[in-house]
Amino acid sequence: MKTDLILCPVDNSRNSSVAFDVISRLVKPGDKVILLHVTSAGDPPLSLEDSWMQRSESELRDRILAEHNVEFEHLTLPGSAADVITSVARRKKVDLIVMGTHGRTGLSRLMMGSVAQGVLSDAPCTVLTVRPAQLQE
Repeated sequence: MKTDLILCPVDNSRNSSVAFDVISRLVKPGDKVILLHVTSAGDPPLSLEDSWMQRSESELRDRILAEHNVEFEHLTLPGSAADVITSVARRKKVDLIVMGTHGRTGLSRLMMGSVAQGVLSDAPCTVLTVRPAQLQE
C-alpha cells in the first residue's frame, strides 16, 4: 500500500487520536501527512480550555511527525465533513485516508449519519478506518 501522502481528518476526539496513532506507525521518512479539520456553521465556539487542548494536541502531532522526518500540512476547511475529506483527497491526489470512526451500527448510525461511510463510498483512494477498541485488542 502506497503511503507517500496520507490524509488524516482530525477533530480532536479520541477517534481521531487513534487514527493519528496508526499514522505514526505507518509513516516513513519522506512521506507527507495532511491533517484536516472540517468546520461547520453549527459548531459551537470553543472555550478557552478546549482551544488550549486543541492547540496542545496539534503541537504534539507536529512534534511526532517531525521526529519521523515526515512533512506535514494543516488544513481547516468549512463544509460537510465527508464531502470536504473526499474533495481534498481528490485535489491533493492522496494515497491513503486514515480516519477514526465511532463504529455505530443500526438505528444509531441512521440517526446520526456516518462521516466514515460517506468517505468510504466516495473516496478516490484507500481508506483505513479505526476505532479505539480495535487498538486495545
